[in-house]
Amino acid sequence: MATTALVALLALTAAPGVTAQEQPAGKLTFTVGMTQDIDSLNPFIGILAETYEVWALMYDYLVGYSQKDFSPVPGLAESWEVSEDELTWTYKIRQGVKWSDGKPVTARDAAYTFNRVLKGTFEQTNYGSYVGNIKDVKATDDATLVMTTKQPSPSMLRLSVPILPEHVWSKIGEAEVETFDNEKNAVGSGPFVLEERSTGQFVRLSANKSYWGGAPKIDQVVYRVFNNADAQLQALKKGEIDFADGLDPAPFNSLKSTEGI
Repeated sequence: MATTALVALLALTAAPGVTAQEQPAGKLTFTVGMTQDIDSLNPFIGILAETYEVWALMYDYLVGYSQKDFSPVPGLAESWEVSEDELTWTYKIRQGVKWSDGKPVTARDAAYTFNRVLKGTFEQTNYGSYVGNIKDVKATDDATLVMTTKQPSPSMLRLSVPILPEHVWSKIGEAEVETFDNEKNAVGSGPFVLEERSTGQFVRLSANKSYWGGAPKIDQVVYRVFNNADAQLQALKKGEIDFADGLDPAPFNSLKSTEGI
């Protein structure tokens, strides 16, 4: 369901039905209702599906997926090639991409991210399975990332590791990263930027108007937390939210004849 919500966000052209409280004047907002709060905005800590969905809006990945059939498509890496023995992968990183604080995104940020996971301990929790076959990662220049693997593997086009800014995360040590909440001035390169988080209530993200893939067609995404599924369902019926994430079969089926849903 989290993937469904993400696809809906990326393809969205309109978001009717949000309340005035959630949508400031002149702002087009897409509100997602969920019954489980985001557990952490730190990509090394969170484990919930809803959390990964938020990260996918805040950060870029080397390779994305087609909304049509989930086949690999360019992400932060605009192209890639593999050596004849299928052990060396070379990714060409997009030029001109900026972090949300205005600094340039380079292949060195990608190399830093993967090396942090490779060499870290706590960092292996979420991403260890993605780097288990990787032997070496380096940036040969600002636009070129090279990875060598122990064995040939098609998973090199399925590396779901959010690329982090080295100039921010290099200041967060191995001990500190275990408690770092990443809630204030979070820096990413994705289509949305973290605006505000209120634990147990909501997460608000604003559009990155200079996103390399084009400015989002909506101004804000709000993830709103409900105490129970019934409250979430009623909010959907009233038009207080635009999308109900993680509905169980019974409430889902109860909506089949509801006009406007």
